[in-house]
Amino acid sequence: RNSRWVKSSLPPKIHTIAMQECYSVGDAIRELDAKQLLRGDFILVSGDVISNVSLDTILEEHKKRRETDKNCIMTMVLKQASPNHRLRAQGEESLYILDSKTNQCVHCEPLELYPQKNKFKVDIEAFESHPSVQIRNDLVDCQIDICTLEVPALFTENFDYQDIRKDFVRGILQSDILGKTIYCHILSNQYAARAKSTKMYDAITKDVISRWTFPLTPDSNIQQGDNYRHSRNQIYKDQTVILARSAKLIEKVIVGANTEIGENSRISNSTIGHNCKIGDNVVIENSYIWDDVTIESNCNIYKSFVANGAHIWENVDVKKGCMISYNVEVGPDTVIDEFTKLTLHEEDEDG
Repeated sequence: RNSRWVKSSLPPKIHTIAMQECYSVGDAIRELDAKQLLRGDFILVSGDVISNVSLDTILEEHKKRRETDKNCIMTMVLKQASPNHRLRAQGEESLYILDSKTNQCVHCEPLELYPQKNKFKVDIEAFESHPSVQIRNDLVDCQIDICTLEVPALFTENFDYQDIRKDFVRGILQSDILGKTIYCHILSNQYAARAKSTKMYDAITKDVISRWTFPLTPDSNIQQGDNYRHSRNQIYKDQTVILARSAKLIEKVIVGANTEIGENSRISNSTIGHNCKIGDNVVIENSYIWDDVTIESNCNIYKSFVANGAHIWENVDVKKGCMISYNVEVGPDTVIDEFTKLTLHEEDEDG
């Protein structure tokens, strides 16, 4: 709503729907179907997806495909990626069998990390009806789907459908009765990924800083009030930042508005939010400091998250993998061991 890209002639219509008893994506889709809010084909996307994909071509392909295949109910957007690509999340990968000519998805097999799969079964009828197929393990699921109105209706009919990929897609592909089809659109140059874990959050942030998501980069100043400038070594610094003369931003760093950084402090491969106060002789590496954070002098923070309003007192050493939650105070003169999680919230009954 506050983006400078939103013009008064094209105001967005955003409808927020509160759902109290939803425990899965399937529950949410069933609730949408019950409310009868959808009127035609729609785009289903997770809220934590970062993408510069233009959907015009994909939508047009989906519409044309619907004209030739009345049973087509979904187009999944996938991205080609090498085996060791940073966006391939362990435990979230899948193996796809696609029709070589049409990219119809014949089989989708989730490759869970534990227990590891060495083999899988495919119905022989899939090869009889699709004489030429590709077996692909080089595709990343972007979590962007073009869906018809039949998708929410099928979720309503099958309460076992909780997850879109593991339940719905596999259920459709394995059903002889429904006869519905799912296709794939494979991206090559455009960017799309979901920040589903801290590892993916880190990978996507590094990609944003390295401008793989252009034009969605910090210096595009999409959010109203931002005034970032891009300099060499992938440094993005708001014009209101106060940087001490001896402080160093080494590489791949974002520093938000009204943040102050003290003498002899060094920051690399990290993001610093708005209204932060960082003291003298502070070292921050591969970390994510959110808004309104205070870090006193002589602190070291390595491969960790520090959430809004946290206060790190003097001489605190935060080891890798730590997560310091909202408004938590740490220190002074403290070492936070690796993979420690600190929060003010009490654990609920469900753990």
